[in-house]
Amino acid sequence: MAIALRRFFFSRLMKRCLGQFLRCISTIASEIAGSVGDPLQAFGPALARRGVTVLAPDAVGFESRLKTAGWGASLAPPLHRPHSTTDGWLQYYNEMAHRLVRGDLLIRKVLDDSAVALSVLQRYSRSVNLGAIGHSFGGIVGLFLAALDTRVAFACLSGAACSFRHKFEHGTGLEMSLIIPSFTEHFDIVDLIRCVAPRRLLVISSEDDPQTADAEDIVREALSLFEAQHCANHLEHLRVAGPHALNQRRFDAILDWSIAQSRISEA
Repeated sequence: MAIALRRFFFSRLMKRCLGQFLRCISTIASEIAGSVGDPLQAFGPALARRGVTVLAPDAVGFESRLKTAGWGASLAPPLHRPHSTTDGWLQYYNEMAHRLVRGDLLIRKVLDDSAVALSVLQRYSRSVNLGAIGHSFGGIVGLFLAALDTRVAFACLSGAACSFRHKFEHGTGLEMSLIIPSFTEHFDIVDLIRCVAPRRLLVISSEDDPQTADAEDIVREALSLFEAQHCANHLEHLRVAGPHALNQRRFDAILDWSIAQSRISEA
């Protein structure tokens, strides 16, 4: 399955190389760095204070990677999050749509950038292992990255484990990076999780989050492959009450688990 998934991306969709739904704020990396935004997204300082080297690059279409917006901002849906702008929405939309009509993908670019970030960490970090953690859009990126790049020793995805099948059946919107033609003819989110085995993965979901509605079923289905590889304890799932937005319990769980895995990896 891992070989088939990688072949799908490399041969059909990623020929050049290796959030929240429609969140479209302009502060992704700064929020992770704790400079602005939700303190429960500020993983960077919290991990750094406990000795973990952190790299949080700007995602394409955000912050230092913003361009001058053209026509189309009026097409933006209502935006309610702090720092959201219609120009920001348009630029992120264009990062997806303009690539799509050229035969390229936003997820290809995001994963390419993430692979470069891993290479930088490999060169400059004293750690012998690398991890990927994220919530919502960050969780999506972390899962795809861990599935496709075996340099990722452990990963935590929060607010991101929901099958395409469930989203189609319930009319749930797709984050723009998930617009991948023909993907569901071959794969679903469970296949990405399977590709992480035998490495370590923590899935965090919440009961009132449509972005993790069937996370329990996904983890249950993926567990059989971890069991077959004699590493069932490498796939963990924390499901709690609450909506999509992170709360203190989930934030602390991500930190504690990530630090513990880092120490196991370096032991």
